[in-house]
Amino acid sequence: MLKLQHIQKSFINGRTKRAVLNDINMEISKGDYIAIMGRSGSGKSTLLNILGTLIPYDKGTMIYNNQKVTQLSFDQRSEFRKRHIGFVTQQFHLLHDRNVYENIKLPLNFMKLEKDKIKKEVNKVLEMLDLESFQKVSISKLSGGEQQRVAIGRAIVKKPDILLVDEPTGSLDEESEKSILDIFDMLHSQGTTIVIVTHNTAVSERCDKNYFLKGGKLSAPIIY
Repeated sequence: MLKLQHIQKSFINGRTKRAVLNDINMEISKGDYIAIMGRSGSGKSTLLNILGTLIPYDKGTMIYNNQKVTQLSFDQRSEFRKRHIGFVTQQFHLLHDRNVYENIKLPLNFMKLEKDKIKKEVNKVLEMLDLESFQKVSISKLSGGEQQRVAIGRAIVKKPDILLVDEPTGSLDEESEKSILDIFDMLHSQGTTIVIVTHNTAVSERCDKNYFLKGGKLSAPIIY
């Protein structure tokens, strides 16, 4: 489904150039449940952002279903993300001036679907994530675990091909963490392809493949 070949990425700070990713090779197949492990600052989030076409890379090739993503224009990459990629971030990035229902439906607004279709799809997600009674609740009144469920709902409502997840349980208590990980397990069992970056073994143990990122290098996957 998605393949990285010899990806390199550096960042420049003043006169200093720091290599973050060096000769990264990776394949993601439909239905994969992948964890990318590594310490803070190892480049995990950078790699995830490259997979989601949020940031460019310096060298290498990225291929999605036999099409070179490198050859897409800026607008085409935006359309690619809209159609194929769902994101769940550690900070949630929810809109606090809108309620749960409005946050979840946001991606469907950009896809210009009919109102009845939007309502149907959002209601499916609310039921799936046990958020039906929260749909009119303000985001600021939710717990961290509840906000993460809303963020997951927003990411999956458009039925993305790949769900990219950045440290999903970093700010959650143990009970909320288990609840969120159970949701990812459920989504995977329904066929969703999931890539999670984490330093938490409780997260990586749920996944079928574990990669390790260290010194800018990505290990061969450990398959469970």
